[in-house]
Amino acid sequence: MADLVSVVIPAYNAEKTIIKCLDSIVNQTYKNLEILVINDGSKDKTQELVENYNDKRITLINKENGGVSSARNKGIDAATGEYITFIDSDDYVAHDYIEALLIPCQNGADISCSNYIMVDENGVPLNNRRNDFTEDFEITAQEIADDYFKWLDLGIVNFSARFFRRSVLGESRYSTELKWGEDGSFNIENFKKMNRMYLSAEKRYFYVIHSGQTTAKKMKDYTDMMLIHMGDINRFIEKYNGYEKEPTRKGMGKTWIAVFLEAAHHSFSLKEYKEDFRKLKSQPWARFMKEAENLTSRLKLIDLFIKMNRPELIYLLVKIYSKIH
Repeated sequence: MADLVSVVIPAYNAEKTIIKCLDSIVNQTYKNLEILVINDGSKDKTQELVENYNDKRITLINKENGGVSSARNKGIDAATGEYITFIDSDDYVAHDYIEALLIPCQNGADISCSNYIMVDENGVPLNNRRNDFTEDFEITAQEIADDYFKWLDLGIVNFSARFFRRSVLGESRYSTELKWGEDGSFNIENFKKMNRMYLSAEKRYFYVIHSGQTTAKKMKDYTDMMLIHMGDINRFIEKYNGYEKEPTRKGMGKTWIAVFLEAAHHSFSLKEYKEDFRKLKSQPWARFMKEAENLTSRLKLIDLFIKMNRPELIYLLVKIYSKIH
């Protein structure tokens, strides 16, 4: 009998996108699916649209609004398939997405992941990927730790759209404490349990960027969430002695300088940022900032102000930059 695949779809106010998402899943070349739509307290017609969708493989689970992590966790708890995959309700996938990622797992991979493409609401590709990969390959947790930030740039360590063997997933759940970085922390937890992960270069996942969508909005407690997430990354790298490799040290240094910049953006006052600045400088992995290379002109300024211990200059620079842009 064909392996059952559980597809978990967290949905909140998804009336404009849920049908396209479901169409792409029910029309897969692989048919033995359990499709779990987790309605996370939607206030629009999401529930009605899913209830009226004519496919017996779909199960609607309604819950009070708790965020995407709690919705995914609800889906994991309800899933009965040997494999579990996550697809967001405003995204969609190619017709052979599930088959293409299932086969490597049936051949021994514990996790498989598809390359993805960012598109607008009309499916027009957006050329905003920093890096990409063009060939299929497999990777171990050790190899990820040895050059973690390269794999981060490729989008293969912090993206939620991947296949998990249920026996590897085990008791892993998404952190409901994190509103940023939850995908990466969840994946890291499971990398430590896997034998290997398969990466498919074919862009079979369509990640929809909506008009007006922006990351510029301030996020309360950004620094504290970043400390949790980066702590997960640091422990993962240390577990596999990844800091023995120069690329990982340089990558952590550059990333951490950028965090000082982002923390200033998300701070609501200079007083708050000064406290965040103190927290950031006190982290053990901050020592790698001295090895950072290939900094942009803005990050070079941030690096200088960090060395001068002048958080007010970073805060001022961010404010000026925000007004200009």
